[in-house]
Amino acid sequence: MAVLVTALLGFIGIAVAYYVGVRQGRAAEKVLALSLRKAVPRINSRMELARSSPPNRPDVVRYTVHTTIYNDGELVARDLEGDWKLTASHGIQPATNVIRADSLPLSFPFNLEHEIAGDVSVLWCDPQIIFQVDIDVAYLGMNSEKNSYKATYRYDFQNRKMIRQ
Repeated sequence: MAVLVTALLGFIGIAVAYYVGVRQGRAAEKVLALSLRKAVPRINSRMELARSSPPNRPDVVRYTVHTTIYNDGELVARDLEGDWKLTASHGIQPATNVIRADSLPLSFPFNLEHEIAGDVSVLWCDPQIIFQVDIDVAYLGMNSEKNSYKATYRYDFQNRKMIRQ
């Protein structure tokens, strides 16, 4: 009888140890997955239209597209290269700008400002206007792995701002 109780207690001990070990292993696996996800560059962007006037000239109004490309990940993105392309209609001039940076760390975003040339008043007058910015960037991430980031922003006539598609 004592042998049976000892064997039963041993079996219960093994089952409890297995259960605790499996739970700790799953928790460690989740922590590892989270740390690996955080340890890669995650490129993102935001865009807005801004109105400005030159100093001492309030009668002259200019509009600029402000683009911010930033890194949400903890690992620095390296060797960024790509294009920022404005497609427009109704008398607004299209444009292309080069995006190039040696690195994109968490704390220093890449900022690009482009002054809109042409008849800007159609942004507020014509709901049929085409005003779109495409961002296409390639960069190196963990273990020099090539990655890419693409985003498209379109002008929303009702809200009067750039919306990511």
